Amino acid sequence: MKKWLIVHEYGKLDFERIYGKLQDDIRDLDVFLKAVIQKFNL
Repeated sequence: MKKWLIVHEYGKLDFERIYGKLQDDIRDLDVFLKAVIQKFNL
């Protein structure tokens, strides 16, 4: 049971780290798209 808990906690931390990076990437993409839209006045 304890081993499963450790794996679960590690998996959760890993997921949060990956999800956080994904959010940063999405934010960068959003900023990039807004800049392109402004440049071409779409």
